[in-house]
Amino acid sequence: MSFVDHSNVTRCSLHTPMHNASQVCELARTTFTCGLFVHFVDYLKIAFCAFHLPSVSVYALLSFLLSLAFLGMSYILAEYFFMPNFVTLMDIFPLTNFGFSYLFFGICFFMPYYLSVWRSCVAKAEHLSALQFSRMTGDLMRHFVIGVMVLCIRGQRVDGVTIWSSMVFILLGFGYLITVAGKKYDIYHRHDSINQDMYLIKFRVITFVFVFSMVLVVVFVVSHTNFWRNSPPEDNEPEDFSNLESDAEVLGRYPKRRKLKSCGIWWRTVNGYANMKSSQRCLGILLIPFYFLAAHVIPVLTVKRPLMGWNKYVNCIGLVAFPFLYIPVGIGPVAWLLLVFICWVTSFLVFISTHSLRQPDYVWPYALLGLIISSLAMRYLIREVENLTWQYVSFQFDVMPDLLALMFFGSGEMFCEVIIVWHLIQRKLLDAACGVVMSMVTYGIFLAFPLLLWHGCYNRISHIIVTGPTETCINFLFLIFGFSLFHVSMSGYEFRMSLFFYLLAVTIIYLIFQWMTYYSWVHSFATLYNI
Repeated sequence: MSFVDHSNVTRCSLHTPMHNASQVCELARTTFTCGLFVHFVDYLKIAFCAFHLPSVSVYALLSFLLSLAFLGMSYILAEYFFMPNFVTLMDIFPLTNFGFSYLFFGICFFMPYYLSVWRSCVAKAEHLSALQFSRMTGDLMRHFVIGVMVLCIRGQRVDGVTIWSSMVFILLGFGYLITVAGKKYDIYHRHDSINQDMYLIKFRVITFVFVFSMVLVVVFVVSHTNFWRNSPPEDNEPEDFSNLESDAEVLGRYPKRRKLKSCGIWWRTVNGYANMKSSQRCLGILLIPFYFLAAHVIPVLTVKRPLMGWNKYVNCIGLVAFPFLYIPVGIGPVAWLLLVFICWVTSFLVFISTHSLRQPDYVWPYALLGLIISSLAMRYLIREVENLTWQYVSFQFDVMPDLLALMFFGSGEMFCEVIIVWHLIQRKLLDAACGVVMSMVTYGIFLAFPLLLWHGCYNRISHIIVTGPTETCINFLFLIFGFSLFHVSMSGYEFRMSLFFYLLAVTIIYLIFQWMTYYSWVHSFATLYNI
C-alpha cells in the first residue's frame, strides 16, 4: 500500500529561534499552511504583524486564553441552548429516545460542517489532500472513545440488538470507507478521454449516501413502531372549548396567561444569572454578557419555563438574524437572498399571528430553529479553537500536518460531546446518550467519503490520500471498535468501568506510538521503509 509523504510539505514552522516579530510575520505571510484553517481571524498575522508581540510565550498565553473563552462560550451554547431544544424535540416527536438521537443528533451537530463550502484540499497544495482524511479519522476515534468513556462512568445498560446492529453497521461502513479511500485514483481532466476514476468515485459516493439513507429509514420505522408499541393507550376525549376565551379558537387552544407580563417573560429568557445557577458561579458571572446576547437570538423551548419558553420577540429576532449567521457557511448570493426572503416573511407571519402571552399550538419549529442556530454558533467557535491549535502547535513544534490533525484537533467537539452526553445521563435519558455517541460516529463514517469529494481531496495531482500516521489510527480504530463490542457483549450489554480503563490504555498507547513516529523512533503501521 502507498502512503502520502508529508516530509516535503512546507510547514508553518519557525526553524530558528525568533529574534523579532518581523520573522514570524514574514513566515505567516509567505507560508500557505499557516492560514490553512483560518476561517474568520488569522491570529498569527494579527499578533506578529499588527501588534508585534515580543515573544512566542506571549502568543501562547493569548492563544490559551482565547481557546478557554471559545470553549466557555461553547459550554453555554451546548448546555443552555442546544440541550433544552434537543430534549424538547425528543419529547415531541413520536420516536424512542435512542432512535431520535441516532437520527437527528448527527445531522444537527455537524450540519454547518457538512454544508460548508470551505475546503482544506486544494489543487495547489498537492500533499495536503490527505489532511482532510486524517482529520476525519482522528475525529472518529475521539468521538467514539470520549463518548463511550462518559457512558462507562454511569455503567449504562443497553439493548443487545441495538448495540450489535449499531456497531456492526459502524464496522462494515468503516471497513468499506478504508477500502475505497485507500485506493489510488488517476484523475485527469481530458476532453479526449472518459474519466473512469471520477465516475467510480461518484458511484461510491452515491453508494455511501444510498446505504446510509436506507439505514436511517429503517431506524425511523423501527423507532416509530416501538414508540407506539410501548406508549400507554390514551383516552381520546372530545375537546371542550367552553372555558377558552372568544379569540382562543382562532389563535390557539392555549389561553392567555394574564398573570404574566411580556417584560417579565423577556427578563426570564435573557437573565443569565438566574438561568445559569447550575454552573460554576465564576464561570456563570464571566459569561453572563455572552448569554444575554445569545438569548436574544436563540429561542429556548423547555417545560421548565413559563409558556414552555415561548418568547414571541426572541423567535422573530432569531428568524431575522438566521440568514446573517449562515453567511460564513459560504452559500451563494442567490441562495442567501432566498433564505433571507423565507426567514423574514416567516418572522413577519409569526409576529402578526401569535401573542406574547399565549403559547402556540406547535412549538417544535421554534425549538428546531434554536437547535440550528446554536449548532451554527458552536461550529464557528469550534473552528476558531482548531485554528488556534493549528497555528500554535505547527508554528512552535514543527509537527507534520497529518499528525497534528490526528492528535490535536477536535478538542472543541469533544468538549461539547461530553457536555451533551453527561447532561443527557443526568436527565436519566440513557438511551438518548448512547444514541448521541453512535450517531456521531455513524454520520462521521458514512458521510466522510462524500465530503472528501466535496472538499476537493481527489484532484488531478492527488493519487492517494492516506498517510502513514493515518493508517496507524485506522488499525487502532478497528481494535477499539471490535474489542468494545466484544467487551460490552461479555459484560451483559453494560458499559462498565473496565471498558473505560481499556479505552484509556489503548488511547495512551496510540498517543505514545504516534509521538514515537514523530521523533522517528518507529515507523507507522504497514509502512515499507528502505534502509
